[in-house]
Amino acid sequence: MKEIRVKTQKTARVYFSNEITDKTKEVIIACHGYAQLGKYFIRKFDCISSEERCVVAPEALSKFYWNGMNGRVVASWMTKEDRESEIEDYISYLNQIYKMIKDLNPEVKIIAFGFSQGSSTISRWIAQDNPEVICDRLILWSGSFPMDVIERDIFKTIPFDYLFGNQDQYYSKEKVVELEEALNSHGINPNFTEFDGEHKVYELDLQKLFN
Repeated sequence: MKEIRVKTQKTARVYFSNEITDKTKEVIIACHGYAQLGKYFIRKFDCISSEERCVVAPEALSKFYWNGMNGRVVASWMTKEDRESEIEDYISYLNQIYKMIKDLNPEVKIIAFGFSQGSSTISRWIAQDNPEVICDRLILWSGSFPMDVIERDIFKTIPFDYLFGNQDQYYSKEKVVELEEALNSHGINPNFTEFDGEHKVYELDLQKLFN
């Protein structure tokens, strides 16, 4: 058997909380978690969207049925199958979104936000060796950090917040402590914040983060 790889175009959906104008000061590129959709995820950010702040929620490229062959449709950023190609594809996808934002307003600050599976996605994106992509802040929420990019210097210099819930069913406090130790051992020192809640983005904690 012979395997080859073919680059192909794919149409993706990207959601904006509001228009990007000359009054926009910052744009949050927010990557949703596993088995979510962008159009629902972006609603979490209504509480912090404003004339000066726009939230952009790219939808992951791989959709599937949550319950077998029917039911609601959800999306995933990647799986372990052909992972390197999937990582390359979503980094290219996020680069296109970044360029689109900067074309609309080249002066805006870019905040990279990842929830759950989106945490690894957004981390790998800002870790790429691309001088044309400049992010001003990284926020990971209830997600893992990809150890394959832990050596990248960007994580030592960018303002970095990590938020986690004290009732999270996927990321226990022990896992968070292990992550903090691993990052600290590589000279990466995020601001870790524990909130009261589960594996969710909560409006009150989101408002605290940005206000």
